[in-house]
Amino acid sequence: MPIEFDCPTCQTRIRTPDTAAGKQARCPRCQTIAVVPSSSNLPPLPGSVFHSPPLAGSSSGPLEAVLEPTNSPNPSNAWLPPPGAFAPVGTSQPAMFTPGLPPVSANPFGDLPAGSAAPSNIQNPYASPTGYVAQQAQLSTDEVRSKLLGPAIGISLSAVLSLGFTLLMTIMLAADESFRDEFQGENAAETAGAYFAAIMMFAFAVLPPLVSLVGAYAMFRGRGLVAAWIGAFATLIPCTPCFFIGAIFAVWGMIALADSRVSKGML
Repeated sequence: MPIEFDCPTCQTRIRTPDTAAGKQARCPRCQTIAVVPSSSNLPPLPGSVFHSPPLAGSSSGPLEAVLEPTNSPNPSNAWLPPPGAFAPVGTSQPAMFTPGLPPVSANPFGDLPAGSAAPSNIQNPYASPTGYVAQQAQLSTDEVRSKLLGPAIGISLSAVLSLGFTLLMTIMLAADESFRDEFQGENAAETAGAYFAAIMMFAFAVLPPLVSLVGAYAMFRGRGLVAAWIGAFATLIPCTPCFFIGAIFAVWGMIALADSRVSKGML
């Protein structure tokens, strides 16, 4: 059965099919949009407040209304969010315990529970900054050789000069007949003792320069930390003619060998 109702603006009688109940219909005379009642006995619901003024004259019979699309919003029904719109997203999961890490406190202010002591590893933000020791990298062989080149040259030069001077003096004394006569004692024991003393003096004058040359060779190679130290100490033995010259370079070499980067590079 068709539904008939009056336009709320121009009071024109409008007829719609019964399937249009609750939908919006447009008045064919004043173009006002109104909601179709569920039956002809219900009063019409107000439509849009923006409508055209009523037109003069009215028709004798009801007019067929133009139905609006079904997807138009119904002004009589206020929109409400779905029931689960304000529900919390997800549920809280229990905290996972990780071995080695302290448990997370439920106190957002980080207060310690009663009866517990403060941890001893807390850093004081107002403390003075402490010194920082940088990690020293090991030097390469070429870098070690460049640092020990000066001491190696000086120690080698001092050792060669000492050996040369010792050999020259030994040859000159051996060629002197008067010096050889002084070695002759009253008996064979005294003569042997004199020669033994001369040999020991020669050994003390020759062995330190030879050891110094071994240490200088280790410095030239950049390998052999122990040999380099022994050669530097041997240069400081005051039994060589060029002791004062070699001592300067020996101290220089010790300072260079004391560097941890150099010592690690020579191992």
